[in-house]
Amino acid sequence: MPLLFVLALFGAVIPHGSPLFLRMAGRTMPKQPADPATSDQDAFFVRHDLQSFAVADGVGGYGQMSAVVSRGLLRNIIQGLDELGPAYQAEAAENAVNDLDNWYRSMSPCSGLHNGKFGGSTLLCASLNPQLDGVLDFAHVGDCIALVIRKSDRTNELDFAFKLEPQYHPDSMVPCQLDFPLDRYSDEVSYSYALVQPGDLIIAATDGILDNVFPRELLALARRHHDNVDRLADAILEMASTKAYAPTMVATPFSSTYSDWSLPGGKPDDMTVVVAHVLASPDPGHDADNL
Repeated sequence: MPLLFVLALFGAVIPHGSPLFLRMAGRTMPKQPADPATSDQDAFFVRHDLQSFAVADGVGGYGQMSAVVSRGLLRNIIQGLDELGPAYQAEAAENAVNDLDNWYRSMSPCSGLHNGKFGGSTLLCASLNPQLDGVLDFAHVGDCIALVIRKSDRTNELDFAFKLEPQYHPDSMVPCQLDFPLDRYSDEVSYSYALVQPGDLIIAATDGILDNVFPRELLALARRHHDNVDRLADAILEMASTKAYAPTMVATPFSSTYSDWSLPGGKPDDMTVVVAHVLASPDPGHDADNL
């Protein structure tokens, strides 16, 4: 079913003649202490010229440096978006996954397989669709999330307008992931969209942020720094890292989820966040290409 028809079917109004623009900022921090085998596995990109951003988390446990998978996946997506354009994000993501799969299949079977796999990664990619004003397209697999925060008509304060939920395997807390080489049991990328408007804030993050910062805390930071994506990204990363490495017990989503397992406090991990502010027109103060 064509996307435009789906939007019309659900009563969404697609404005014309008012192209939007995303002003974006991204931040990342490797897990401490640094260890090539267990840290610096996150990856992200921000591309103002493509009006696209992405976060990915390389999944450990394969006996390989998982960053190779997450960064290779995003590198391929950027190449696809450069060639096809952000209106064809789904095709770019599919090609990126298939190209990475083919690369792993070309490697020697003795070069690092673990239970038949070289490595894995989660993914969240977002692109402002240039053909449908106000449509933010998502390619998503795993426990990265995206939040759209908007000023409420009722309270005139920022509140959540949309949440792209994390994806887990049924009856478990194991995140879905792309694991290479792919097989019939591998998880697949899902595609969805959100409607955005001028003034909206978008926050995308890996689980290193989400395990340490509650949604209500993200909302409070967004209200405090809504006019500056750089300051908001810095503030989110600072709060997540402070709670993850706090010397005393602090309340976190991680400790709440695993309270029965006596796992108090924060969770040290790689942390990555991208913040985007939806503007009514292009921002001349930002370069076209900001990696």
